[in-house]
Amino acid sequence: MEKEIDHKKRIRFLRRLIIISVLMAILVPVALCVILAARYDRAMNALDKSREELTWYKNHYDAREVWEAALAAAAADQAARDAATVRPGSGVNDASAEASFTEDYVEPEEDQVDTRRVYLTFDDGPSPMTGRILDILSDYGVKATFFVVGKPDKRYADDYWRIVAEGHTLAMHSYSHRYADIYSSAESFQEDLHKLQNFLYDTTGVWSKLYRFPGGSSNNASAVDMDVFTGYLDRENITWFDWNVDAGDASGSISAYEVTDRVISGVKKHENAVVLMHDAAEKESTVEALPTVLETLLAMDNTEILPITDNTEPVHH
Repeated sequence: MEKEIDHKKRIRFLRRLIIISVLMAILVPVALCVILAARYDRAMNALDKSREELTWYKNHYDAREVWEAALAAAAADQAARDAATVRPGSGVNDASAEASFTEDYVEPEEDQVDTRRVYLTFDDGPSPMTGRILDILSDYGVKATFFVVGKPDKRYADDYWRIVAEGHTLAMHSYSHRYADIYSSAESFQEDLHKLQNFLYDTTGVWSKLYRFPGGSSNNASAVDMDVFTGYLDRENITWFDWNVDAGDASGSISAYEVTDRVISGVKKHENAVVLMHDAAEKESTVEALPTVLETLLAMDNTEILPITDNTEPVHH
């Protein structure tokens, strides 16, 4: 009897062993297939991402070669103009002057009081709107000034280059645009400024010497007296600009009609009008207003639209 029971136990054990073996023979390959499929999927995704990055870098550097060639041509052209320029009363060529390929215009003489000079400036870019703004400026043959911030995202690299290559002025508006950080101390301000200055040089080859304070020099956000910052800029030979015409597009909702009306009515009050506008993703009305603004300004008698240069008289609050 006991032998029969042991025999049955062995048979049950062998059955279980066979079932387990069969299940293992099925499940292990399935599990391996699932693992390999997941790894294959990750590998393919990584490969696709690498291909996309390689394509971007190829296009990126192809574009950079084009921009750098344009910059080199612009610099050579500016150097030739500088060498041929004689400053009034100097009696010598201005060949020793520092070349800057944003100086495509010669400032009018002081006695030309009947000429109105308009400087269109765009703060906070680059942004998704930058390309549209540049397209419109190109359509009307107008040069402007872009007070940019630091955006290392590769989406905006071409915007920085295009601003310079198309003859606009690339100026500084802080790297971070975070008031609490920038204005917390003299050291923080200096660190932020030079971070942007070096970033723009590495990105475009331009060593900018023009600056606009976030919020303007009359802002109420600074924990430090603004004279500390303006004094530092003066010692560094960095020229800073406020504005005397405000498009009103800094915050809130404003229509293209209102932007146009504020710009044109403000310009009419000044012989040297520095116009504050903004280059940001949500500034659709600014972009919509720009063609009308340009057409109106270009139709005004004795009015020039110029980019800010090292020789432009600063506007301070």
